[in-house]
Amino acid sequence: MKTLFTALAIGFLLLSSCTKEQRIVNRLDGKWTVTEAEIVGFGDVVPNIVFEFEYCKQSKNDFCDYSFHDFDQDETENGIYSVGNNGESVLLSSLSGWGNTFDEFEIEKLNARRLRLVNYSAENGEYRRFELKSID
Repeated sequence: MKTLFTALAIGFLLLSSCTKEQRIVNRLDGKWTVTEAEIVGFGDVVPNIVFEFEYCKQSKNDFCDYSFHDFDQDETENGIYSVGNNGESVLLSSLSGWGNTFDEFEIEKLNARRLRLVNYSAENGEYRRFELKSID
């Protein structure tokens, strides 16, 4: 009986120590290919882009590393990301041009194989939606 109680206590501690944000970071870990995207003012496109989200232990206000490779432009950009809003959004930041860009995407769908990110405040010429498939 004492062993059962100890096992239950340890299990409860492990479950409660992993925040929803950390669970999302765990699920994002790996490579994702863009299967479809929407650009404001242009419509649906199928860009040849691969995102790679690196695993990290995310505490409040911590950022993790990510990169994306645009095969059409033969460019790779590195940046940082953070999961927030109780695991419902991801903030992507990258260095481009004159400084950092910050784009917040709602996580509309995330499972082991599919990811849908939507930026409802995207402006003309910016990505509003990414449909991604896990390739890891």
